[in-house]
Formats: sequence, C-alpha cells, structure tokens
Amino acid sequence: AEMLDLLNTSHLEINAIVLTSAIRSCWGWGAKQHQAAKYFWDLFQKFDVKPDNVAFTALVGAYITAPLEYILSAKADMARSGIRPSHVFAETYLCSVVQLDLKGR
Repeated sequence: AEMLDLLNTSHLEINAIVLTSAIRSCWGWGAKQHQAAKYFWDLFQKFDVKPDNVAFTALVGAYITAPLEYILSAKADMARSGIRPSHVFAETYLCSVVQLDLKGR
C-alpha cells in the first residue's frame, strides 16, 4: 500500500500492471491475504483502471483464503466485463475453489 501511495503522490501512472502486481504480491501471506487483495482490487475503480484477464487471475489466486462467495463474485464480475477466462485463469480459479472445499469453508 505504501508503494501505491508513493506512486500516486509522485504523479506516476497507476495502471493495471501496477495494481495486478500488488494483488499478486498478496499470494502466500496467510489467512487474510484475500483482504489485502480486495483492498488493491478496489483501487481499480478508484483510479479508473480497467482490470484484464491477468488481474482477475491474480485476484482469484489471492482469494484462495477467501469465502467462496468472493471467488464466485470475482468470476461473475469478469463475465460482466466481457473478459473471457484464459487457461491460466481457469486453473487458478479451480485451485482456489478446491482449496476452499478441502479446508471446509
């Protein structure tokens, strides 16, 4: 978050690559990684940046610790945006859903 604040105050462009990288950096940070990813995801709207397939893939990967509703909502948002899932997205999505099921969430 500090890096994004620095980018914003230095008047450098905050784009999909920067935000996607921030979301991807949340992977592996434990039980609350989905909350951090959601914070960065919300910045897409704040900075009027359109997410792409890679951004949605990073998001659902970070949502491996999230309630199932978060994952399903991300997939629905992707469909509403008219973005077709890639093979990488599909694999990441399924891994997040299965991991949730295995953990009994």
